[in-house]
Amino acid sequence: MHGFNASPTPFCEADSPYLFSTNRGAIFQCSCCRRLQLMFDDIVLVLSPRDFRCLSDAVETAMQQIDDAVPSWWRLSAPGRSPKSGVRVHSDDIAALRDLLQGTAAMLELDGLLADTLGMSESLD
Repeated sequence: MHGFNASPTPFCEADSPYLFSTNRGAIFQCSCCRRLQLMFDDIVLVLSPRDFRCLSDAVETAMQQIDDAVPSWWRLSAPGRSPKSGVRVHSDDIAALRDLLQGTAAMLELDGLLADTLGMSESLD
């Protein structure tokens, strides 16, 4: 699966609050650059909001294609990079990753609605 650009760049604001967390991981959003840092088990990715949506779509696609009877590994890699540079996620973990991404998407939507209501809207792309 592909379609997002994960950056190895360190997160610039370590004190940013979690947008959402589960027992498997958490996602922060940097207040200065709006990038998202995803931490899931031993995986750490830094994504733009657009790339976050691409990753969410890719995980949803994986969920539809997973055969519960046949465990498998899924490689999440950035377009144009060697498949070896991506991260591997086991099919058993895709649902937990989806939960983290869906919870974060809900919080981003809520933040957007609040910003619109308070007249503080800004583009996240």
